[in-house]
Amino acid sequence: MLVVVERGTSMLEEPLPGSPFEGLSLTFDFYAEEPVVASTPWLPKRRVEKEECYVPAAMLFALVWWRQRRRTGRAMPGDRCLRSGP
Repeated sequence: MLVVVERGTSMLEEPLPGSPFEGLSLTFDFYAEEPVVASTPWLPKRRVEKEECYVPAAMLFALVWWRQRRRTGRAMPGDRCLRSGP
């Protein structure tokens, strides 16, 4: 799709046949007296990269490990499974 910028406005030309925007020619009249103007262009949103999730996950894992390390080797009151001996 061709975009022509004149006097601060972005005007759209008719999409070429076979392009992904070919269906717009059924909705808009590209040959009318007033040209089709793009008033609010849509920009793709920035997505969070999957690598950015590793650091918070590692920090959460380290926090849980640090908080749970003092429980290792201790038996809870009334817990018979962790007792060693008769």
